Amino acid sequence: RALSEAADIVPATGAGLQIVVLDAQDRVLYLTGTGFAGAHADWARMAREAAAGQGTLGSSDGEWLYARRDFAPWGWRILCLMPEASVTEMLGGIRRATLTVAAVAGFVVVLLLLWLSGEVLLKPIGQLRAAAARIARNPTRLRIGVPDGDELGELARAMERMSSALAEQIDARSTAERSLERVKNLYAALSGANRAIVRVHDRTELFRMLCRIAAEHGRFRLAWVGMPDEYGEMQPVASAGPASDILDGIRISIDEHLPEGQGTMGRAWRSGGWAVENDFLGASVLRPWHRAARQHAIYAVAAFALREEGRAIACLSVYAGERDFFRDDLIELLKDLATDVSFALDGIARAAERDHAEVAR
Repeated sequence: RALSEAADIVPATGAGLQIVVLDAQDRVLYLTGTGFAGAHADWARMAREAAAGQGTLGSSDGEWLYARRDFAPWGWRILCLMPEASVTEMLGGIRRATLTVAAVAGFVVVLLLLWLSGEVLLKPIGQLRAAAARIARNPTRLRIGVPDGDELGELARAMERMSSALAEQIDARSTAERSLERVKNLYAALSGANRAIVRVHDRTELFRMLCRIAAEHGRFRLAWVGMPDEYGEMQPVASAGPASDILDGIRISIDEHLPEGQGTMGRAWRSGGWAVENDFLGASVLRPWHRAARQHAIYAVAAFALREEGRAIACLSVYAGERDFFRDDLIELLKDLATDVSFALDGIARAAERDHAEVAR
């Protein structure tokens, strides 16, 4: 029964496998697929020559590969034989199949490597190249989308640090250039004011020329001079600049107990000196004027008391369209400008006293 089951399986191999059973007298008891009548003439001889185990046997129709197993006590032997040519053909088929599979696998591996090279190498390199081009065109702080973990990531982080350093240097240079331009402009304003002082002998006219020169040369959004009325509210006596209409809708006091008296002009008046706010919209004391400042793009303000014979009689207030506009060097120049105007006011007052004395005589 077992041999019959084996016989049913053998044809599926397609390789000419034969199973032969011989008794102790080398008689063929069973032969796969042919029965006793078709027994190979050489089976008995091959069975005698076949040593236990496996090996190769020759016959009239070629070489056979075999495997032998003995069964005691009957002395039966079972041989499984396969033509060497069939084995060679089968191995060749296996080799061809293996080569085909290897070729397909190699092709897949190449495609995978190409995809990985694009994702892992070419894409990051493209990002780095684009970042370098952007830095060359306009150095700004960049975040490059190359992950950490390898040399490309380290290069990306180095380029980010470089872009930040370049941006900081450019910002510092731009800031220095703007500051230098402001100083240059204010020097021009100071020079113009000094020339006006020599020519002008009227207080109101002096204030008008001061505001015009400050707005034109200092590039301020607004420059104006205010004097307090009998109620302690600053009234404009001269103004210049594109934001001059802001004066129509604001109220400024010199009374320290009022919110309108906490601004730069009120503080400068009370101290007889100066006051600065470099973040107009961020200063809580300037909240009463935030809406007007936002509408007129005003972001910084400075005020300076103008003195006549030692006492404050007016205040010069200048407004800038940029935060942190009033740096120390600009403040010093504006203080010098206020001092020069105060000297001019002293001269105008003395001239008025002399004229009054002459009229009295």
